[in-house]
Amino acid sequence: PEREARLAPVQDGAPSGGEADSYVRLANPISQERTVMRRNLLASVLEILEKNARLSNRLALFEVGNVFWPVDGSDLPAEPTRLVIVLHGERYPLYWDQPEPGDMDFFDLKGVLDALLAGLKIKGAIYEPGGDPIYHPGKCARLRVGDTVLGTLGELHPQIQQRYDLGRAPVLATDLDLEALVALAPERFEVEP
Repeated sequence: PEREARLAPVQDGAPSGGEADSYVRLANPISQERTVMRRNLLASVLEILEKNARLSNRLALFEVGNVFWPVDGSDLPAEPTRLVIVLHGERYPLYWDQPEPGDMDFFDLKGVLDALLAGLKIKGAIYEPGGDPIYHPGKCARLRVGDTVLGTLGELHPQIQQRYDLGRAPVLATDLDLEALVALAPERFEVEP
């Protein structure tokens, strides 16, 4: 919980909310810092971003992995596979003959997701306003294809960004349900030679 505490007040979609007892606890942990299983990937990706932000003016990171949500009445947790993408820093490298690049923004992240969906041949994506508290108010969207909600994207909330040593540039992040994404991708599609 300590790692994810930096993301509070996160409502990461876990069935039980953010209470400390809603974590999957390990019966035989390897250390005192590792007594529970993670409920989201974003906390670990932000820690990696924090460690690398001082080394580069432009970072783009992703992680694919399982998260662990307790299931009422079961000894085994739900283990959905998630995809987290994080962008931070300048839009493009600074060159002597180019104007100031500016920082990446919401539309850069949206472009990454549009390219991902196009590569997977998924059509009909809709970006609608979202209200996840981890994101900056008014700079958050929910990604949906038909009735399937794939996840959320947006600019990290300034209060949460302050908990990490990331500088002034905004942090753009998305947390997607990878299993739903793969289920929407066609098994076969035509290609041009």
